[in-house]
Amino acid sequence: MKHSKTTHFLRFLALALAALLLCGCHQEPAPTETEAPTTVAPTETTAPETKPTGMTVGPDFQVVREPEAVSIYPFTDEELAAARQAAMAEVGALQAEPGLLSFRLDLLAFDPIATDVAVRQQIASGWYPEWTEEDFYSRHCIFTLLYTASYDHDVTSLPDVEWEPRIVHLYRPDKDQPWQVGGFGASDSQYPARLRNVTDLPVEGQILASYDLGKGEYLAYVRDSAGNITFQHLTDVVAPELQEMYRQNEDMVGWLSFPDSEDIIIDYPVMHHPEEKDYYLHANFQEEYSNHGTLYIKEDCDVFLPTDNVVIYGHNMKDGSMFAGLLQYQSKDFWEDNQTFVFQTLTEKHTYQIFAVFITSGYYGIGYPFHMFVTAESAEDFNQFVADVKDLALYDTGISAEYGDKLITMSTCEYSLDNGRLVVVAKRIDDPATPAAS
Repeated sequence: MKHSKTTHFLRFLALALAALLLCGCHQEPAPTETEAPTTVAPTETTAPETKPTGMTVGPDFQVVREPEAVSIYPFTDEELAAARQAAMAEVGALQAEPGLLSFRLDLLAFDPIATDVAVRQQIASGWYPEWTEEDFYSRHCIFTLLYTASYDHDVTSLPDVEWEPRIVHLYRPDKDQPWQVGGFGASDSQYPARLRNVTDLPVEGQILASYDLGKGEYLAYVRDSAGNITFQHLTDVVAPELQEMYRQNEDMVGWLSFPDSEDIIIDYPVMHHPEEKDYYLHANFQEEYSNHGTLYIKEDCDVFLPTDNVVIYGHNMKDGSMFAGLLQYQSKDFWEDNQTFVFQTLTEKHTYQIFAVFITSGYYGIGYPFHMFVTAESAEDFNQFVADVKDLALYDTGISAEYGDKLITMSTCEYSLDNGRLVVVAKRIDDPATPAAS
């Protein structure tokens, strides 16, 4: 017996909502040896040819099951634009929440992976056995929404959020009918918080969506000039001048330098080894024992997401290497002439401005625990950290930071205190989308 159109519609809506519910996202005193550093500054090189691999979806729809077991439907630009407009209704609903103080839409993008997850769940249900896979895929479209918001907690119990991932599930009874919102909620996809509309990946064609997996690795959906869509897994999308060193040691996450200063010699790779605390405290770039160690970030920091604060440790060496140069920032006159530095990750390059310099004890329970601030739980949490470091500062720079800024905190040993630390705090001041190779 055939289903009526109304029955089809109600079952379809029920499936959309069901699918939505199923989719849920130390430091030691500095040594005194004068061993020479073993790394050199990056040099410009020619980027090697990138040859992404992927499966192509032609004009006649086919389901992609290899190599990443992901399916995509070739929506036209007009269909995606109409779906995005429908998804914006959910943005409007968020902006209408009682007690909202601030709202920023960080991203609203078509999410092919979440779409595929939802459609496969519906196909597996066994409903509509007369439908083809194209019938299912053409009627579903999921957008990932990332937003930042703060609320008046005297008015609402909603928590402040930063880059909160949500999915908007859209459906249409037939391909020629308008998109409607079938549901809104969390996603169990492992990628939504890293979905980006990246435009400078080494691909030919229009990028529908890309997933930043970190360390220069991406998943991307690309439409070519003929309308074919390719799902591409790109690796080694790293700034050309860092590629050779990255191939030598994949713990490298970036390069720290002070290019505008003639008075401070800090020009080194920065490492991250989250599996072992202080791994690079006494290890060089080649992972061999070294009293100099290597600049490294705290284990729970992330330079690619990035976390609100990235803590970088380095030794204060008597030969002036590593972070010894930071001690000059005890002088406000020195700071006035050397306020900025550059931190280049594998995929982006950013300029930071120093706004607070202070000395504290490295002993737990005595010194200020600057290294414990990595991700702000709220705007108040972020603002408290900024207020604390400015109160501790050796001098007033006249500069502050506000919620939403990205910070770098650099720490090295300082000997006016027993187990002392000199701490330098800076904020990002450039366009957050500056590519590393620029």
